[in-house]
Amino acid sequence: MADLNYESLKAGTTKENSDSGAEVARKINENFKKTADELNEINKKIQSGATAKIAINGTVLEADENGTINLPVVSKEQIGLVSSSEEEDAIVADKNGAMKVNSLNVNKLVQADDDFIILDGGNASQE
Repeated sequence: MADLNYESLKAGTTKENSDSGAEVARKINENFKKTADELNEINKKIQSGATAKIAINGTVLEADENGTINLPVVSKEQIGLVSSSEEEDAIVADKNGAMKVNSLNVNKLVQADDDFIILDGGNASQE
């Protein structure tokens, strides 16, 4: 699409540095025509079926019969959207969209046979 360059109206403090009524009308009409031409060009592209394509990792997603493109949910086999969860052993998104482990059950931890996990309870006490 072409860049739209509109003529500015001159509204000065005197007759000499201001547009006349006829000049104002001419500029407004030309600016509206430029806008209408641009919108008509966009409409022609839409009517011809020219659309943007959405791809995930190089795979183009197809629109359904209503023109809707459904983004897939992530799985082992599929790159896709991830949902946030407050559940144990899940991923949560903060207010800025950053993902982190929400909570992790210690029973899920795995280590090599020759490694040790040391749990330090800090100042915890048992009564």
